[in-house]
Amino acid sequence: MFFSGPSAVAESFVAELGSGRRLSEALFTWRNFFIGFLLALAVAVPAGVCIAWYRHFGMLIDPVHIAVDAKHTTSTSILLRRCRRRLSSTEA
Repeated sequence: MFFSGPSAVAESFVAELGSGRRLSEALFTWRNFFIGFLLALAVAVPAGVCIAWYRHFGMLIDPVHIAVDAKHTTSTSILLRRCRRRLSSTEA
């Protein structure tokens, strides 16, 4: 058998909860999440204020913003086109 049975999974889960390993892993994950969020906030808010207040800084960042937005739009349109093709080929 390739997969463990539900009872084996439940036993293992209870054993992991009892050992405290899951709690320490969850705390590690939440800590990393909050550190990343605070770093992103510390960069994004001042950058947004600078873009809004200083015209030249906004003009400097604008090509990067346009390139990132164009990449997102292009990749989305390609995916949508492929989905439409698959749908139309299955309907015919």
